[in-house]
Amino acid sequence: MREAQTLSLCLANYLVARAKAAVMDSDQAPLLRSYSSDGTPLRTQLRVCLAHCDENVKREGKRTLEYLMQLAFYRFRDFAGQWHDRCLFKPPLPLTEGKATPALFAAYIAFDKTLRQQGKLGIVVEHYSFDRAVWRPLTRLIKQHHLELAPTFGNNPTESRLLALQEWVESTPCSAHDAHNSLKWAMHFHMLGKQFISDLVVVFASIRNSYDLIVTHICQWLLQRVAFTPDDALPAPTTLYAQWTALRVEPALAEHLAEDLRLHWDPAAASLRIAYRLATAADALEDISGSLLRMWHFSLFSDSRWVTIGRNCRTLTAALISGFEPLMQLIKDDGHSSLYYLNGLFSSSVQHFGRSLLPQRWSPTPATRYLLPSLKTIGSRFTWTRWRTH
Repeated sequence: MREAQTLSLCLANYLVARAKAAVMDSDQAPLLRSYSSDGTPLRTQLRVCLAHCDENVKREGKRTLEYLMQLAFYRFRDFAGQWHDRCLFKPPLPLTEGKATPALFAAYIAFDKTLRQQGKLGIVVEHYSFDRAVWRPLTRLIKQHHLELAPTFGNNPTESRLLALQEWVESTPCSAHDAHNSLKWAMHFHMLGKQFISDLVVVFASIRNSYDLIVTHICQWLLQRVAFTPDDALPAPTTLYAQWTALRVEPALAEHLAEDLRLHWDPAAASLRIAYRLATAADALEDISGSLLRMWHFSLFSDSRWVTIGRNCRTLTAALISGFEPLMQLIKDDGHSSLYYLNGLFSSSVQHFGRSLLPQRWSPTPATRYLLPSLKTIGSRFTWTRWRTH
């Protein structure tokens, strides 16, 4: 643990040094800094040890704290036309004073100085991006802060005015938050309230706790459901690849499923269609089962941020459109299998999830439209992306 803390401290100091060097390295070239922050609750372990009546009392528990994540990107182009990027990231800051606008503004002031305060001359672009809940008031405070500092730069009022004109302060609402909220609104019609989310959590836990039953029965299920089909009767590899990648199947596996196996679940025939050329392959069943088990990876549920709900929903959708439900029914009908954990999978809410999102044709339909990845985890912002592409 101590080594990890030392390494983390060294990395943080390195990022700070690199970011500060950007001011000198950019020389007279325009310099962009894009700053963004967002609060997130984190569930941590709390340990208490105290002495009481000659006894040592040790207790452990959980606590949830709100932390502020802050990030800044630096970008400039030298006189040779080469782009340079720097990143400044500091440890999460506990929001002990709440997450109102004054607290977030104080955290911004403590994060780093403005480019002008660091000695940068010439054109500078100060870009800020926040969640819409605090975007307007926080942007107002930050712009007032820049206006208050402007007269302090330069040797005379004329030079100060010129430097103020060369400092461009821009702020945009966080497009990642907008996209994430749009995803939630799009999914709202298909949700059945809080109970539905609770059922999903139970489903994911049930699958993880009884994964041995899936491994045990998958070969028997494949013998019953696999149908080797000519290529011209299967969806195009590009269509299949788009479907699997939209569900965030890793690219190498998605390519194997789409081009080598041509794997496609036919709900009308309740069969798993595979490319006919694999009918004579000795390891065909092993290849198919390994690919499915690799794709059916359900993460441990996290109650600190619910970051695994979207990921597991995409995995569940990928499982449903590859025949996962008939496999579960096969396990349920097997009188020798214990359903102690697996019973949570057969809730009405999850059946509604399957009926709502299971595609009925080859092209990506509700499953890939409604379960697009949560853009909240992507750190890019509009202005930053625009600078990277020009």
